[in-house]
Amino acid sequence: MINTKGETGIQDIKDNTRMVREVLCWVNEIMEKVYKTPDLGNKVDPLEELLYLVITQRTRIELARKIFEEFRKKFYPWEKVLVPANQDNLKQILFRGGRGNLRYKAVTEIITEVKKRVGKITLEFLREYSLEEAKEFLLSLPWTGKKTAYCILMYSLGHPVFPVDSNIMRIFKRTNILGPADVLLEGADHRTAQKRVAPFIPGDITYHLHVNLVMHGRKLCFERNPRCNICPIQLFCEFYRDSQYKESLDFRLTMVDLFSGAGGISYGFVKAGIRPILAVDNYKPACETYSLNIPWIDRKKVINRDITGIKNEEIKKLTAHKRLDILVAGVPCQGFSKVGLKSKPSLRKERPPEKEQVNKLFMEVVRWTEILKPSIILLENVPDMGSSKIFFKDSNVSVRELLEKNFARLDYSTATVCLNSADFGMPQVRKRLFFIASRGKIMPRKFDEELLKFWNELNKVTDKENSLPLKIALQGIPVLNPGEGENAILPLDNYPDNHDLKTRYEKFVYNNPRVIFNHVVRNHNDDDMLIISSLEKGENYKKLVERNPEVIMKRKRKIYSIANFHDKFYRLNPEKPCRTIVSHLSKDGNSFIHPFENRSITVREAARVQSFPDNFMFTGSRTAQFIQVGNAVPPLLAHIVGLFFAKLLEKEGI
Repeated sequence: MINTKGETGIQDIKDNTRMVREVLCWVNEIMEKVYKTPDLGNKVDPLEELLYLVITQRTRIELARKIFEEFRKKFYPWEKVLVPANQDNLKQILFRGGRGNLRYKAVTEIITEVKKRVGKITLEFLREYSLEEAKEFLLSLPWTGKKTAYCILMYSLGHPVFPVDSNIMRIFKRTNILGPADVLLEGADHRTAQKRVAPFIPGDITYHLHVNLVMHGRKLCFERNPRCNICPIQLFCEFYRDSQYKESLDFRLTMVDLFSGAGGISYGFVKAGIRPILAVDNYKPACETYSLNIPWIDRKKVINRDITGIKNEEIKKLTAHKRLDILVAGVPCQGFSKVGLKSKPSLRKERPPEKEQVNKLFMEVVRWTEILKPSIILLENVPDMGSSKIFFKDSNVSVRELLEKNFARLDYSTATVCLNSADFGMPQVRKRLFFIASRGKIMPRKFDEELLKFWNELNKVTDKENSLPLKIALQGIPVLNPGEGENAILPLDNYPDNHDLKTRYEKFVYNNPRVIFNHVVRNHNDDDMLIISSLEKGENYKKLVERNPEVIMKRKRKIYSIANFHDKFYRLNPEKPCRTIVSHLSKDGNSFIHPFENRSITVREAARVQSFPDNFMFTGSRTAQFIQVGNAVPPLLAHIVGLFFAKLLEKEGI
């Protein structure tokens, strides 16, 4: 995370520099996929490159190329330039398109100087020079500034330097990628910008990053009317983020997101017209993902801290004492979940779930409610939270009863409902408990029925048509083998077009990105691959072994008991909704084998099942990414709930 306290120590500088370089590497990877480092017409021969560059200055690139090609065709070898009888013909070529006199003067003076100093008209000898020697010689030539010298050093001589042209200046200013390292480019000329930018560009990406940023400036990031809506690096761009943030200031409703994770609830609520003003989570990778993908919030209001350490007065300052409409909290579920401590008797005895400190965090929501007084509160957790007990004030008490009692004390009415994502047009069976509290008569008596009715009216479908098969979530994404994939990868040609998107889920997820993020497959050992390749669609480990016992006979690694590990391996069924995406994917993907390919699913595929759009990028290690996806509330479900809340509040005149 960026230091935002105004106090910059040595460690902060190192951290911010490292972060800037990491972001530049991300941007380079994305740009490489989109633009593929094309040939910009630059020359391998260093003298030709110098002449080409002086001809292109302040000239349209298409015209400059034509001028140079004709110039070279008629005046190479370059000795012809110095022949007096050729001057009229030379001027006729170089005077096209304006600036002819300067162009003519530059070309003749450069060739004359090289001939005088070297004895022949060539700069090929610079290949034997060191970077500094070559730079010094080039800068000593007439009409050769730093930007021109750097281009020759990079394009022709292959040195790891980074020329800064007008396109790159514009992109760096707009994105403010270098801002965390206190690199200021506003008002700087090319010479100053060159000096400030160079130390932060990793040497192994200089050429590709330069070429692709130039292309980006020519294709999308125009000086006027940049095409931000289809920009592949919009998440890293302050210009884009500022525009989104300013638009969100007109939203009627506000929210605070506690235990915000990667931002599933916030993203869905924003799409329902509800603006987040504060997000808190103690997991750093999740905060970084949230900050990157949720531009509708002030970045300084994405807080990476333990919620219990934020004092009452600080809460008021963080929310600027403003009216709050909705408080949401995805309280950690480890102590309540059936796949956590409760499923393992030995661990339960050693660490009783009711005494887990994490289970008391929901009482923090009560504390924040007392301070912020929102109109609606939403707590999300696993279904077992509704029937669980915790050790609170020297006794075991029902979580649900304790919540109801405390919110009633604050004059809130409450409701507890269990919602399944599959019932709301998503390709996943994901049952979660939603505890809702509201002031006055905002809450309908039968919340779950009214919400489903609202969804069906919104989607114009019947209950039977709600559920979607897993295969809907796997369209237009590259086929991969174990160990393959990249952080940024191009979608396939059959990626769904807008006219192909029939369901609300598809329209929400398939947002036609220039690149797809986080599509990397983990490796599988040979023993596991034998089992994985033998699984049929919808078949688990137990059924496989019963059908084909020989599949484990040659196994060299641990042989799992089918009684205790019946689901250790499972191939997903493409014709049915996916099983619940869980954070355990961070450790093992064998129970989430791709329905068509012999591998576990990727972070991107898990994110799609969870209804994250394709341009939502998860940060951190792959382990951290799977944790974030597994812990998230599906953004589309949050979107539907957010629309419903907005309708209820509007009805009450809020």
